Amino acid sequence: MIEILLESIKYLLPALVVLATAYLLLSSMLKNNLKIKEVEILLKNRQESIPLRLQAYERLVLFLERISLESLIKRLHNSEMSTGELHAFLLTTIRNEFEHNITQQLYVSHECWVLVKAATEETIGIVNAMARKTDPESPAIELVKNIFEQMANNENPPPNQNALLYLQDEAKKLF
Repeated sequence: MIEILLESIKYLLPALVVLATAYLLLSSMLKNNLKIKEVEILLKNRQESIPLRLQAYERLVLFLERISLESLIKRLHNSEMSTGELHAFLLTTIRNEFEHNITQQLYVSHECWVLVKAATEETIGIVNAMARKTDPESPAIELVKNIFEQMANNENPPPNQNALLYLQDEAKKLF
């Protein structure tokens, strides 16, 4: 009886060692395969998201250029407008442009979006401040003159400049 038990252990022990080794090897291979698949998924997601992020940077650069005071005035100024009309038109245009691009915040960093919002608010602030200095019934050229004088006398860069530089730097980090 003991001989049969010893004989069984003689065959069973190596089989158990082989089984344990096979289990460990297969387990390790499966973990490695899962890690490889995770990396592949991350790479694929990154490849798909980079074009979307670049498009968001492009759109925000275009937005910041479109709400620059020089650009707004060139596009919107009409010699037949009053200061009040131009003021309202400028504010409406800035807000519409902002609302049109609000979803781009999904693709840029929080800091970048904060700068874009700040540039928008600062531009609106300048327009409002210069409109308060001008009679709403006067010709629109008076508001234009005040805005350009303010910009010429201001030592700080235009409101959109910091956001533009930050956008460019952040976009470069994608490559």
